[in-house]
Amino acid sequence: MNKFFGLDSPFFKVMTKVADFIILNVLVLVFSIPVITIGPALTAMYYVALKEVRNEEGYLWKSFWKSFKQNFKQGVIIELIVAVIAAVLCINIMTCYRWTYEGSMVGQILMFLNIGLAILCLAALLYLFPLLAQFSNTVKGTLFNSLLMAMKHLPQTIVLLLATGGLVYTIICYPLFIFLFIGLIAYVQSYVMSRIFKQYMPKEEPLRDTYEVPEDVDDIWDRLAAGTADDKEPQEEEK
Repeated sequence: MNKFFGLDSPFFKVMTKVADFIILNVLVLVFSIPVITIGPALTAMYYVALKEVRNEEGYLWKSFWKSFKQNFKQGVIIELIVAVIAAVLCINIMTCYRWTYEGSMVGQILMFLNIGLAILCLAALLYLFPLLAQFSNTVKGTLFNSLLMAMKHLPQTIVLLLATGGLVYTIICYPLFIFLFIGLIAYVQSYVMSRIFKQYMPKEEPLRDTYEVPEDVDDIWDRLAAGTADDKEPQEEEK
């Protein structure tokens, strides 16, 4: 029984993650209340989620607040751009639907084109705030890269769309789950994206198992034994 409830037990780890989901949910909801701060709040959410899926957990609140402040300006600008694009697409789709209802073939074609464009924008939106949380870039560069990644990593994008759509549908059917599923959505998306983003991060040089032996190795050993080697480690400073 002590093993089951121990700090290193699977049960404790799962409950810790659930607690993190709830805390992250509360933070996102509270920081999104002014509406204009939704962008920075989502960016901070993904910053925390990406760190946790890479097992880089720290203080959740400290990490959230750090990202919120650092990405506030860009987060607000991107949020406004997304809002404008969403409004334009919604108006276009509704207008084209009315034309289609009236029997217009052109309206039907335009409606499907706008729906396709909306799906593409939704796919890019999945990458948008995680990219802002993970990489330093301009607003234009972040928008372009989100669209590029959505198309380049199409299989992962489809998985993300289906998983996110299923979780959002669950929230709509069961509104109380909003206090758990926003953080869960972030973790599911971050789990996939952390593997995508890893391809674009600078790789550290791996340690080699073997090294070439220098030609003057005997001389080096003699000098080391005599205490006269050139490559000495720096001495510790006196306290």
